[in-house]
Amino acid sequence: MLGAHYLEGTDKKYQVTDNYILHKQFKVLPTGKTENDIALIKLPEPVNFNKNIQPIILPKRSQVNEPKTR
Repeated sequence: MLGAHYLEGTDKKYQVTDNYILHKQFKVLPTGKTENDIALIKLPEPVNFNKNIQPIILPKRSQVNEPKTR
């Protein structure tokens, strides 16, 4: 579903795809929180952007923190 955080009472538009790439280190922690919760998704048709549906703006390389090692 595009452009909605709540499923109730929205004008829904669905696009189904099986073409996606999850972050290699995605995981759900015992607390229910997630780490590396991001994916790339190739949609089957173009998206019309509006006030509720916008592309993300990725940070510049200089704005990204290096991952912490454990």
